Amino acid sequence: KFPAGRYAGPAAYERVLSYFKANKFNATIREAKLLTSGTENLKDLYWLLAESHAALKDEDGAIQYYRLIMTKCPDSDLAPDAGYRLGHLLQKHEEYLQAAEVFGSVAERYSTNNIAPQSLFAAAACRGKAGRQEEAVRDWRRLIEKYPSTQLAEEARYQKAMSEIFLARDDQAIASLRDLIERHAGSRFAVEARYWLGVLLDGGGKRADAETELRAALAGKPEPEMERRIQLQLAVVLRKTGKTDESAGLLGPLVSSPAGAKIRSSLLSWLAEYHLGKRDWTRAVEPAVALASRGESAAWKQFGYCLAARALTEQGREMEAKDALEKALAIPGDLDSRPEAAWRLSWRSSAGWMP
Repeated sequence: KFPAGRYAGPAAYERVLSYFKANKFNATIREAKLLTSGTENLKDLYWLLAESHAALKDEDGAIQYYRLIMTKCPDSDLAPDAGYRLGHLLQKHEEYLQAAEVFGSVAERYSTNNIAPQSLFAAAACRGKAGRQEEAVRDWRRLIEKYPSTQLAEEARYQKAMSEIFLARDDQAIASLRDLIERHAGSRFAVEARYWLGVLLDGGGKRADAETELRAALAGKPEPEMERRIQLQLAVVLRKTGKTDESAGLLGPLVSSPAGAKIRSSLLSWLAEYHLGKRDWTRAVEPAVALASRGESAAWKQFGYCLAARALTEQGREMEAKDALEKALAIPGDLDSRPEAAWRLSWRSSAGWMP
């Protein structure tokens, strides 16, 4: 009734705000858009528009208005939160590089705001998702150095190490993982950190240290899947250090477990031959059969059938041994184990195998 009166503008804004508080988001958007040509309450109107679009699942609309707060009202009290929410929506849309730039800008511009470390963490994570591991390491490092007391520093150290592993910077990754373990006693990442230390130390030829870390990882009572990964890596290390009995003891149960697919052909072959050497025919069969079924090449598969045939013959399971040898010969190519398979099959046939 009084469009030219002194209360017209404030009343219009209060009406928008009331619609928003009543969860009438379409009405909020309709009425707020009529007011954005002015300069009063601009940041608040953009915020209400952004939040209303977000509530209506119109993420593109929300992105538009969060971005307007960042560009037109960068010094407002709403800008840090608007920037973070903008980055989150871009991240949700898998626009990782754009999200990282927004998060990074928030962390830099509002470095004293409580949202800054969270934004820097998100920036690093997005850069990692985008395959920019070099930049991710930089941001993880910045977070650790600039906000050492934040709770995010613990995971930042772990993620920094993971990026360094990806970049094949083993020495830096080892230093990062040790730093994590030393600074965060009882860290939720301790088991994984010690596992990766074991992997890296083994790769660097420091097998005694690798064994120590892997045993410590197992002592941390990991989840079953992680426990199997650690046991597999420890078995590899123990074999290299000559502790073959313990290595075989760890490997045996893993062959038929979900971790079995990760056991390399050379290790399956060694395990089968180890048990054959111990005249433990029963335990030799499983790794031999696994090698035959999932060997990394035709040559490995053929060798697996031959190993299985040896163990099965010693157990008196001659028809199963014959079947294994026939499968070995069915694999095409002039492979190393073909002569053995042919000799064993012909010799056993002459000794009385039924056709």
